[in-house]
Amino acid sequence: MCDFYEVKRNTVRSYIQVSLVVLLSLGCHQILAQSNKEPLSFEDIRQWRSHSVSLSDDGNWYTTSYSLLDEPESTRDTTETDSVESKVSAYFHENHQTDILYIWNADGSLKYEISNGEKPVFSSGSDWIAYQIVSDSKDNDEEKNKKDSTFIELKHLESNFTIQYESDAGFRFIEDKNYFITYDETSLTVYDLDNRSEHFIGNVGEFLTDKNSDVIAYTISSEDKRGNGVYLYDPTQSTTRALTTGSFTWSNLAWNHSTNLLAAYKYKVIDDKVDYSGMNIIVVNIDDVNHSEITEYPLGEIESMPEKMVLAERSGSSVNPIKWSKDDKRLLLKIKEHDPEKEEENENITEATKEKADVQVWHWKDTKLLSERIMEYEQNKNRTFDAIFFLDSSNLV
Repeated sequence: MCDFYEVKRNTVRSYIQVSLVVLLSLGCHQILAQSNKEPLSFEDIRQWRSHSVSLSDDGNWYTTSYSLLDEPESTRDTTETDSVESKVSAYFHENHQTDILYIWNADGSLKYEISNGEKPVFSSGSDWIAYQIVSDSKDNDEEKNKKDSTFIELKHLESNFTIQYESDAGFRFIEDKNYFITYDETSLTVYDLDNRSEHFIGNVGEFLTDKNSDVIAYTISSEDKRGNGVYLYDPTQSTTRALTTGSFTWSNLAWNHSTNLLAAYKYKVIDDKVDYSGMNIIVVNIDDVNHSEITEYPLGEIESMPEKMVLAERSGSSVNPIKWSKDDKRLLLKIKEHDPEKEEENENITEATKEKADVQVWHWKDTKLLSERIMEYEQNKNRTFDAIFFLDSSNLV
């Protein structure tokens, strides 16, 4: 009996040994096979490309573009960079080119190749395309050359009629409208696609377009206050109409759903600070083409406004939009805290820390450290709260 089990154990042991030998042999064979392949290098990874496609609304046109995920820096005169650049130029040739915007017709024919083209957008009518061209400037570190090396092109797809602007401004087609706009922080250019004519507006504070309206609402905000106000421009008629003017600042433009009512804030800016005590909410009724009626709601007369709170105006990246209710009886607003004494104290602290100092001093009775107070001020100075303003009763909740 013992001999039988001993033989069985030896048989199992032999089977395991043979299996291990077979597995090791297969593993060694795979390792040898893999060792004959060229390993993936960092230079190979830098040749990977991203691929993007955009399609016109009618489906008759589309764009394709390729761009390297990690483009070699030609300004560095190193052996590694030269090697990467030579590999890139050797691989991406003819049908494999990168940093080119291809514009195709749906029948498969290539119509246009735009070197360094990016951010393509089609018009609503699918007959125009706009895109940005960022040339490969050697002076990348000089910000002043950025504008000169960036272009906006507007192209008619069938005729190849092209307009080019030397600008890094934003651009877009207006939904369901036949015009194209380019804009930056202080100006607006409107291009009429039908008549192929353009209209330039300078000293623009902000502008507002809506697919339900033929007009563009905008504010003029000049440094010396000349011409400041709210205006309407009608691209179909090439006419401009002033709704309200004066030595004030207007912001937070908002159309209602039927685009016959326009809301905004009206206030003065004194020594680069908003005078909230004199701020008004205005509502402009423009049912009549040649006449408009303006209703003003002074902030000082809104008794339901919480203490040390004010309307949050548009400022930089803080848009703080006004929105209309569907029945046009309420405005959805943003309000924020405003304590002049506290703000002045925090601003003084912030300014003081900008100067180089060896030591920061605070009192042992302070509930928060100086650095903590500075951080909280920066985080909370643009914090806003939601509110509803009832136009009929001038009540704010």
